[in-house]
Amino acid sequence: MAFMQTRVRERWWGYAHVIIFYAFLVFLLGTIELLVQSTVPGWHFNDLLPQGVVSAIHLVQTYFAGLTLIAVVVLGMRRLFKPDQIRSTADAWIILGLIAMLMVSHIVVIASNIVVRCESSWVPGWLILTPWLASFMTEENAPVIHDIAASVHILCVSLFFVWIPRGKHFHIVMAFPSLFLQYRDYYKNTPVTGPETPNMVKFEAALEDAAEKDLPESEWPVLGASRIAELPRNFILNAFACTQCQRCTNVCPMVAAGLGRGPMDSMIDLRRLCKERDNLLVKADSASSGIISAQELWECTQCGACDRTCSVGVEHTSRILELRRNITYCEKMPPKLNSVFAGAERSGNPWGYSRSERTKWMESCALPDKSRVNSFLPRVLIFSGCMGAYDPTARKSLISAVKWLQKQGFDVLFMERETCCGEPLRKLGNEQEFVKCMENNLREISQIRHDIILTMCPHCAVTLRDDYASDSVHLNVLHLGEFLAQLYANHALELHVPSAFESQKIIMHMPCRLGKQPEYPRDLVRLTRALGIVIPDDDISRAHCCGAGGGQFFLDNSRSMVQMRAHELMADNPDIVAAACPFCQQMLEGELQKDDEKVKMVNLIDIALDSVALVKNESVGNLF
Repeated sequence: MAFMQTRVRERWWGYAHVIIFYAFLVFLLGTIELLVQSTVPGWHFNDLLPQGVVSAIHLVQTYFAGLTLIAVVVLGMRRLFKPDQIRSTADAWIILGLIAMLMVSHIVVIASNIVVRCESSWVPGWLILTPWLASFMTEENAPVIHDIAASVHILCVSLFFVWIPRGKHFHIVMAFPSLFLQYRDYYKNTPVTGPETPNMVKFEAALEDAAEKDLPESEWPVLGASRIAELPRNFILNAFACTQCQRCTNVCPMVAAGLGRGPMDSMIDLRRLCKERDNLLVKADSASSGIISAQELWECTQCGACDRTCSVGVEHTSRILELRRNITYCEKMPPKLNSVFAGAERSGNPWGYSRSERTKWMESCALPDKSRVNSFLPRVLIFSGCMGAYDPTARKSLISAVKWLQKQGFDVLFMERETCCGEPLRKLGNEQEFVKCMENNLREISQIRHDIILTMCPHCAVTLRDDYASDSVHLNVLHLGEFLAQLYANHALELHVPSAFESQKIIMHMPCRLGKQPEYPRDLVRLTRALGIVIPDDDISRAHCCGAGGGQFFLDNSRSMVQMRAHELMADNPDIVAAACPFCQQMLEGELQKDDEKVKMVNLIDIALDSVALVKNESVGNLF
């Protein structure tokens, strides 16, 4: 991501940035040569390298100079004509100007060398611009022109060294460690990201130690951060890695719905306030300093669009989580959350439903006859999730999925003492209760022999796979949609269009936990389109959130977001709207039913399972 600029290249104008990035590397040798010549006149790389190699270097550099000038023009035009999409600052214009001067001075240096050092023997057949410039020079003025151009080049390089650490272009250096820290782990060649889990044992021991020493309350350890000095170092690093490109703000659903400033402004404020280590992070009012207001903090859905689009690894959602942890630990969270946390602590789910009711759905799924189970198929452990266990609509889809798996010959296993995966608790800042849920589920999972864990809730899938991950734990977890998509991609599913959905226009809302993963879900998109379902978003990683994420399902602060998303989906006049997340389904269904022409809301799993059947293939077990 750092060297190949994968995130930057997702938009065509990103290639202009890529050219400039590689120009710094391509011109490194030429810059070194000019710097050495400033103290050792007459020294050239020809003294160390063959003439052919030096000529080839000059050739590449000169063509790169032309490409870089074009790239500077492209980026400059974007700043002039797309001010709503990119933040234009004096810093950016100064850097673009310096880059342009570097390229022009290099071209002039090469052109003057043709005359001064008689390098024309290899030039005319290859270069275009420099021989033309050289034709205007004479043996008398070429050395003077060379010295002036070289001085300008060295001056620009010197200004870069001074300016870059003080401006936003410090990301040239800081992007590498920032990306390294964001992608903390890999499992089966797939990047695993997510907020780091505090060591609760160590934290509780520190609390006991503070109590025994009778320290003042201000010196007691706390979860999360309320001041800049308490922020983990990687978030401070993020502030200096931020390119201030506005990509995160452009994709933020909170900003699109008119609910806040956006994550980029938060990063700019953090960088500005870093020198004042005692500054509060959350603004008490509009006049006080800080990086975010309390209202914006609790309206964020943590959909991950900002993290996904950032090209330098800034962890916006983890920073929000760190602030929420502190507020919740200090019991200053919104009053609505008291019942959510109490329900989770008492009954293992955010609504406080009875624990005994959680496994009732299993009664509808008779255990398969072991003689009919294909030994080459993986053993599937079902994680129902709270919605699958308690919500009637989601439960119906879950039961259908289990029965389909059993019919295809999979050995389907259940968790008798499953609790909430803890995702909404963590996103709302209750780290202690999240850890309890995680420890309980890991204990139960470790006692059941399985090959893969399947769930119909993308929040559960990402939490079990990424947030539970540690040095000793790597769970093989897939959303049911991802599972079917992998089977389809490996030709293990035969597809037919069911009559129930034939001739109906189906629009797909891709859940954030699936569409905004580090890796683009190409297999899932292919399966969706093969089912005849239209994805209205040009880029699903930038699709707007339904408004349920980040605990908003329980806070209900995001009505404008779900209204915005419903309006976007209805623009294509669908007969059916499909979703692959029970939270999305419930949020959007309530909004879509308000229209005069009510649109049916269906889970993607229900459509897919009616349309596919497993092809007997003994290699299926190797896929998972």
